[in-house]
This record gives sequence, C-alpha cells and structure tokens, in this order.
Amino acid sequence: MKRLLILIFSLLNFLNVRCLYAQETVDLWVTKNFQEEILNKKIPIQDESVMKILQDNCTLQRSFAGAFVNQINGVPADLGLEKNSNWFYYINGLMADEGALGYFPKGNDVVWWDFHRWNDTVYVSAVVGAYPQPFKGGYNGKIFKTVLVSTDDLFESAEGLKASLQSQGVKDVEIKNFTQNFYSDEEAQILIGSWEKIQNHSKIKDIVENCRKSGFFIRFKDSKLMALDIEGKEKVALAEASAILAIGAGFQVNAPFWIITGTDVTEVKKAVQLLIDHPERIQFYAGVVLNHGEIIPVPAF
Repeated sequence: MKRLLILIFSLLNFLNVRCLYAQETVDLWVTKNFQEEILNKKIPIQDESVMKILQDNCTLQRSFAGAFVNQINGVPADLGLEKNSNWFYYINGLMADEGALGYFPKGNDVVWWDFHRWNDTVYVSAVVGAYPQPFKGGYNGKIFKTVLVSTDDLFESAEGLKASLQSQGVKDVEIKNFTQNFYSDEEAQILIGSWEKIQNHSKIKDIVENCRKSGFFIRFKDSKLMALDIEGKEKVALAEASAILAIGAGFQVNAPFWIITGTDVTEVKKAVQLLIDHPERIQFYAGVVLNHGEIIPVPAF
C-alpha cells in the first residue's frame, strides 16, 4: 500500500511539472509613441482577457464599468480637443477590433499597449514592431498563408526573407510575382519592390491617397523618400532610403499587408536584410525608414 501511494504521488508530481512547463505565455508590451518602452514582460496565461493580463501587471485607472483604460503606470489619457492622446492595444501588431475585456489572447501572442495621439482622420491600426508577428500567430486564432510579393529584381531577397520567416516558425510561406492582380485579402502579404516599380499600381495609389488611415507615413518626391509625422507633414527628405510599413484598414482587422520599398533596388535590399539579420531593431516601432544604417521611426510624434 505504501509503495502504491508513493507511486501515485510521484505520478501526480510528474503531471504537475509537465503542466507547469506546458503553460502558455504571451508577451505584454507597454510603450509610448511606439518608441518609449514602459514594460516588456513575458506573462503566463490561463484563458485570461487582455484587460485581466494588463490589470495583473500594471497600475491602472479605468472608466465605463472598467472597460476603458484611462491610465497605465501613471500615464493618463489626454482627451483634449486639439491633440487627443489615448491608450490603444494591438494583438501581434494589429489594432484589436474589440474591447480588452472581451479579447482572450492565444499562447505566444504579443499583447501591446501603446499611448499615442490620434483623431478622426489619423490613426495607426497596424504596426511592424512585433515582427515576426502577425505572420506567425495571426489574429484571434486565424493565421493566414504568408505570401511575399516581389518585383523581378528582388526575388533573391524574397527567398532570403522566406527562409528567415520559416526559421522563426512561420509555416506556410510562398513567393509570387508582383503583377496587376497580386493583391488578395485572403493572404498575409509582404510587397517587396522599389517605388519606381510599384507606385503606379491601383492598390498602392489607394494606400497613398488614404495615407493617414492606411499608415503609409512616407512620401516620394523628387526621387527622395520623405518621412512623415502623425499629421502627415514632412519631417526629413532622404536621397537614399527604404521603408518597412504595415498597412492598416482603419478600425477593422484585415489580412496583414506590409510594404518594403525604397528609392532604389539597393535600398530595398538593405531593408529586407535588416528583417533577416536584425529584426530586433524594429521592435516597438509602428513603421521604420532605413537610411545608411540608421533607423528613423515613422510616423514621428
């Protein structure tokens, strides 16, 4: 009987240890203006809402029956008429389309709260700083096939990025040519091409026209790349530069769509290589411009 009890207790202990090691985690990030890091912590989860995870790890002030976050770790929302600033949360780099009380993240998700300015015509609904998310974990359990759409002169770079994504756990990745019919809202796409090659496509023209909602916070003028601020104003003009941008769809979640482009093919290759060799350099940013090795966050706040 004694041996049986010892065996049972040993088995229970073994199962408890296995459950401990198998417990899922999420990354909880809290930042300001997609640059200033306030919190970066890996959190064990057990079917908990985004709000519960935040509440257990930060000091909060809330309103509207606890559904609205007014303050995180002493940083308050500012709802003034001129410059609204508020807390927004993203799952794997995509702005969530439901409240924090109702969203339950999956294991390995990045739960990211950022405090920044916004108004009715300008908002940032998709960001690059959680890479390799959203290509690895998707949104709300839905993972799209990742498709790298490349112009002819950048196929080698696309091949390198494909291998890098696969090595980071993105399972379904393919490459296809940039054509007039390239876009699909059933795929997670990364478009790779110099501005000269992609600028006249109707999809790109629409993104540029609606830049303050799409998140395309760059311009090309007189063969230069212009980095923009949150209001769409030009901050710096660069003769040799590239950009990595996540394109949003307003207050709704669509299949991820990124653009890697630049002033010429050489600069675009540098941006792709940055994702391959040093993806940590874009962490916490909404979008980035690369100029002679320097990272310039976009939009500027």
